[in-house]
Amino acid sequence: SPYVRSLYCSGVMEGLEPLLDPNNTNEMGLVNALQVLSVIGTEQTSRVLLNTADSEDEERDSARLWASIGIGKSFTVGVLPLRRIKSDANLLSNCIDREPSWYVIAEQFSALAAMQQTPNLDARQREELGSLSLKLQTDGVASLIDSVRKTGTIDERVLALSVVLPSIRIQLIDPDLDRDARDKSQTALVLPLSDLVAMAVEQAEAVKDNEM
Repeated sequence: SPYVRSLYCSGVMEGLEPLLDPNNTNEMGLVNALQVLSVIGTEQTSRVLLNTADSEDEERDSARLWASIGIGKSFTVGVLPLRRIKSDANLLSNCIDREPSWYVIAEQFSALAAMQQTPNLDARQREELGSLSLKLQTDGVASLIDSVRKTGTIDERVLALSVVLPSIRIQLIDPDLDRDARDKSQTALVLPLSDLVAMAVEQAEAVKDNEM
C-alpha cells in the first residue's frame, strides 16, 4: 500500500544517502541505490531521481543514466499520482535540453515513452498520458536538433536519435494512440528532421571540401 511504501521509503532513504552523496566513489553502490529508488516509486524517491538525472545537479554520467532509467521505471510501478507523473515528465523533458551525453538523452526519452505503460488508469487518463508522452518526446526531438544546429556542427548528441526516432515511429503506428496526438506529432517532426538532414549534407560537403 502507499502507506507501507512511505514508511519503507523513509527507512531506506536514510541508508542510501551515503551512496547518493556526490563524493561517493562506489559506483556500483550508487547504481544499486538508484535502482532501489525506482522500484519504490513514491513521490519522495521520484524527486531524488529527477534531481540526479539533471546535469545541472549531477556531474556523474552513470548517476544521470541510471536515474533516468529509474524515472521510467517509477512511472510503471503504479504508485505515483497522475499529477506527479505529468509534473515529473515535464521536468525530465527540460533535462534533455541541457544533457551532454547522448546515451543519457536516449534513456530520458525512453522514460518519457514509459509514461504510456502506467498501470491502473482509466481510458481518459491513459489517453491523456499517451498524448503528453508523445508531445514531450516530439518537442524534445525538435529542441535537441535546434540546439545541435545552433552549435554549427553535428555533435554526439544526435546519436540519441538513432534510438529515439525508431521508438517514436513505433508509437505513432499504435492503433490505440489518439489520432489528434498522432497528427500533431507527425506535423511537428517534419521541420526539425528536415533541418537535421540539411545539417548532415552541409557537414558532409564541408568535410569533402577540406579533403580536396
